[in-house]
Amino acid sequence: MFKKVAPSPHKKQQKKRKLPPHYAVIAAETVLANKKIQLLIERMKTLAHIEADYWSMLYAPAISAYIEFVQGLPAIKYTAFNKHNGYLELGIRRTIESLVAYRKNHSVQNINPEDVPPTEARWTYAVFTSALFYSLGQIVATYWVSLCDNKGHHSKRWNPFAGNMKSFNTHYRYSFEAVNRDALANYSAALIAQSLLPPEGFAWLAEDRELLEAWLAFLQNDIERGGLIARIILPIEHELLQLPLLESTIIPMPTEEEQPAVTEDSDVDLKIEEMIDQFIEWLRNEIDGHDVRAGRSNDPYKPNLLTHFTQNGIVLLYPQLFQEFFQNYPEFGIDSMNTLVHAMMERGWAERHIAKFTETTSQSAKMNLAGMNKVQHQGQALRLTDPTLLGTKMSAPNANIQTTPSGDSYPAKQQMQSTLTDTFKGG
Repeated sequence: MFKKVAPSPHKKQQKKRKLPPHYAVIAAETVLANKKIQLLIERMKTLAHIEADYWSMLYAPAISAYIEFVQGLPAIKYTAFNKHNGYLELGIRRTIESLVAYRKNHSVQNINPEDVPPTEARWTYAVFTSALFYSLGQIVATYWVSLCDNKGHHSKRWNPFAGNMKSFNTHYRYSFEAVNRDALANYSAALIAQSLLPPEGFAWLAEDRELLEAWLAFLQNDIERGGLIARIILPIEHELLQLPLLESTIIPMPTEEEQPAVTEDSDVDLKIEEMIDQFIEWLRNEIDGHDVRAGRSNDPYKPNLLTHFTQNGIVLLYPQLFQEFFQNYPEFGIDSMNTLVHAMMERGWAERHIAKFTETTSQSAKMNLAGMNKVQHQGQALRLTDPTLLGTKMSAPNANIQTTPSGDSYPAKQQMQSTLTDTFKGG
């Protein structure tokens, strides 16, 4: 299965291959300082036609929260916006065009902002927020975002429900799961939207029960109950996917020179870096070329496979998989196996595991319940806590492999106690 990657004939002239890039977490203020963004936001403000105080209270916080939530993530479900900054571009363009379409039938041209009826202003806000937050549930359902420091050392996977990336670390790297979880995406969209709205904004929408029902339905892709909101936004969405108009300059992508470099202190450290890079490249090429669950066998229940997708990441059997790597790359020396494993663990990219394999066998050809036996095996493994290093989609988890991440824990008791104290203070 695992073969050595053929070296390029011009290897000496080529620049050394780098691990997949990691990006700085950007604050909303940085993005909003961009002149192009400022013009687009002014356009939104004109279309919203609302008093300055209400703009600052209801609209501006939603825009900032959206920027900090999506960062530079691509909108992978949309071909035209499946690029760095794709979600940001799609959300801003969709919002502006949706407000334009709404204003065609709900003109406020001759009305001062302070004189706009509250019902009309609330509907405008519903269209604005629906267009901005539509499809955000996909980030919960299919994205794997690894939070890391400026050297790319992994800390943990980002949980979108826990807060934006800015709350947890300075950089991130992303990949995707190939599992289709559209139902989860639909259920999550409204929850994410509510979390990004200022409390005053959601409370204001909720004053109109019919409007709230349409707002929630649309965000969950219930088009029929989405009513007017769906009829305005969905045609805009279709047009944008056919003819995207923005360039990827809203958040500048860091150049190779701007990417933080890992400084090394000796030739030994440089060799370790080269070995890690080669191992990741070797593993990536194998996973890209094969179904990682199939391994050496055509039987998915055999426990001797070397790599497996699980719900918590990619599990690498130890030491078998690493022995194969060193057989293909003897220049690193088999005695460097522990050095490689420890280096990956120090960077937060992997952790040791005991993986349990369930092998299902049958005593009868019909595979009925009475004839089925389950045999469990377990062995040492290394789990990639940062599978985004491989730059490949993660396949459906192998149901026959069970692992328990050592990083799982309850929320910090101190934080919980502080929350309880604040809640019941004075009670």
